[in-house]
Amino acid sequence: MDVESWSGNNDRVLGLVNQALQRFPLNQECHVRKVKLLAALGRRDEALLGINQLLKLNPLSADALALRKQLGK
Repeated sequence: MDVESWSGNNDRVLGLVNQALQRFPLNQECHVRKVKLLAALGRRDEALLGINQLLKLNPLSADALALRKQLGK
C-alpha cells in the first residue's frame, strides 16, 4: 500500500485499505489511513464518517481527534 501511496495513486490505495478493513474491521491503523486518503481525495464528508467510526472503536483515539480537528469539525 505504501508504494501506491507514494506514487500518488490514492484511489488504488483506498481500494486496498477497504479490502484490509473487510478482513480486519477493528484495525485502527487502517481506519486512520482511510480517513487520510478520503481527505486527500477531497471526500470530506466520508472522511468525517470514518472519523466517527474510528471514535466508536476508540473514543480516546488521538489520531481521530487530531484528524477531526484538522478537518474543522
